[in-house]
Amino acid sequence: PRQRLFVALAVVLCIHTAWQFLRVWLPLFLQKGRGYTESHALLFNSFYFGATDAGCLLAGAASVWLCNRGRSPHAARSMVFLACALLTALSLCVTLLPKGWVLLGVLLLVGAGALGLFPCYYSLIQEISPGHVGKVTGLLGMLAWAITSPVRMPSRRSSAWISAGAASQPKAPASTSASASTSASASTSTP
Repeated sequence: PRQRLFVALAVVLCIHTAWQFLRVWLPLFLQKGRGYTESHALLFNSFYFGATDAGCLLAGAASVWLCNRGRSPHAARSMVFLACALLTALSLCVTLLPKGWVLLGVLLLVGAGALGLFPCYYSLIQEISPGHVGKVTGLLGMLAWAITSPVRMPSRRSSAWISAGAASQPKAPASTSASASTSASASTSTP
């Protein structure tokens, strides 16, 4: 069980980092990195969170659908987790896309994948210690918040890569997509 706990910690750190990074930095990225007005960035942010909610609900529905088609619950959750991680990994493309509908569409897919990872994670975490689900989930959640807290705090110095100017197409740190890819491989490799 200890090995599973460490794998679960790595997974939650990866998905938590990706989610928090995207959630916090998206408005600033759209405004300073791609030249959207504040009102357009905030309006899109509403659609982004709608897409994240849809991703969360669709992840659960897809898991049930796969179970109804003969997959084991673990296999169904792992498949959906992998699909959501791949959607989140599209964040690599975001760094290359200019302002426009394609960028916004990809961001919606990334958001759906990023939040879709969480229901899969929470259901997979129940397999670690069925008698201590609350303790394990609470411990891992607390550690994730404590360790990833610097990601959620934009400052002038830390946002320099965004404010380099929309024309230079600044590259976002690869931690988001690397986190999603790492968590996908970690979660699918555990029984």
